Amino acid sequence: MLPLLLGTLGTVMAGGGQPAPTPRSGLAPTPCIYELPSGFTEPRTADCFTLTVPEWHGRPGRTLTLHGIRLHGTDPAHHPDPVFYLHGGPGGNVYGPMQEIGASLVTAAGGRDVIFFNQRGSHLSSPLTCPNLNSLDDALALLSADDQVALTATAAASTFCRDHLRSTGINLNAYNVGQIAADIDRLRQALGATQVNLYGVSYGTRVAQEVLRRFPTTVRSAVLDAPVPADTTAKLPYGTTFTQALHGTFAKCAQDATCNETYPDAEARFGALLERLDRERPTVSVLNENIGVVTVTLTSSNVLRMIFLSLYRGQPPLHLPGLINPAYNGSYNEIAQAVASSLDYGEYDAALEVITCADGDTGQSRDTAIGDWPQVQHWSKQTAALEHASCAAFQLQRDPLLTQPVQSKTPTLILAGGLDPITPPAYAQVLVPYLTNPQVVVFPHTGHAQVRGGSNCALSLLRAFWATPTAKVNTRCVGS
Repeated sequence: MLPLLLGTLGTVMAGGGQPAPTPRSGLAPTPCIYELPSGFTEPRTADCFTLTVPEWHGRPGRTLTLHGIRLHGTDPAHHPDPVFYLHGGPGGNVYGPMQEIGASLVTAAGGRDVIFFNQRGSHLSSPLTCPNLNSLDDALALLSADDQVALTATAAASTFCRDHLRSTGINLNAYNVGQIAADIDRLRQALGATQVNLYGVSYGTRVAQEVLRRFPTTVRSAVLDAPVPADTTAKLPYGTTFTQALHGTFAKCAQDATCNETYPDAEARFGALLERLDRERPTVSVLNENIGVVTVTLTSSNVLRMIFLSLYRGQPPLHLPGLINPAYNGSYNEIAQAVASSLDYGEYDAALEVITCADGDTGQSRDTAIGDWPQVQHWSKQTAALEHASCAAFQLQRDPLLTQPVQSKTPTLILAGGLDPITPPAYAQVLVPYLTNPQVVVFPHTGHAQVRGGSNCALSLLRAFWATPTAKVNTRCVGS
């Protein structure tokens, strides 16, 4: 399957900038092509737009087109400082969050407009499109190929993608957090706003920090939900953060009478299941809603990948004992279905790889993983090696500034999940020494990204913070 996949990469298509000599300065209205949140209609309470920006700010050359949507607040005349939602990934699609939490954010913003836009290189914003990268990742997940095959295939796919994108005139070195921050300031100016409020989620918190570094006077307040330190030396390896989240999840089940009675010895059963999967490698055919029936060979690596992604994408950590138990008892259909459902199929395209590598964010690839499960350590090392192989192939220049801590006097609210597998609460503490006005709130029972995880408590904190960023928020609801 892998040679066939690598042999059919000629069908790759690329998006990017058009060679327009002069950037436009204002927003251009465009029809909204996505379903709007309930209660919003175009153009009365929402409008979609594009904005042309330089591929490299401060240099002549190609331009890019950013695509976004503005959900109108109830009183923008008296609240001229909109909220900018900065999505994660990098390379994520902002329209999923817009549909899920857009209306809630408008309410929490207290009359302000809320702006959603796809960052450069992602989705409709001059996307870096190399479907072969996601197809390869999915193929490796289904086949559970050995490490060397995976490394060779990843290096070949990334090299092909690099050469293809460059052949279309794209400057891959222009896709980093510094240029994204400059895009945001250009968007602020186009909206006619003197100041904005930043709400970053996951990688979006990294973007928010860069805006604070480069354009400090333009930011009234910043919310960092699932914070990512700019200082890459502070990053922990995936194996460590994942292990901590797993231990915490199983410990909470053991402490809860109902969970412990329903799923006894959940942690021990998890370890036993990982060992059995690598020993027996059961094969199960299941239905994937995107491509039909797929055959999954279950191993510890693809099950761990699925669990990690489910937690990363906001599923409650305490769903894990219920997912693991049937497989421990010999029924693999549910866990195989979860593996098949975790396949990406084009959501991030090449932006995830290019921007991650350009930002020098492979510090998290260092592997000194802790924990009692050798399978988790192997998965972490495997993931790290694939990241390094991809970044080496793209051959990007890195700006050393992007890996330095960000100092800021702007009032900042940091939200962290106690069971987050990738941005643990420790990352919030990494940021605190560099911030003059920080507030850190840790939700002990939740995972990655609080508002997208459905926390009404987090929304109440946002509303209070955006009303008065210098006042201390009331955290009484957090423990629930």
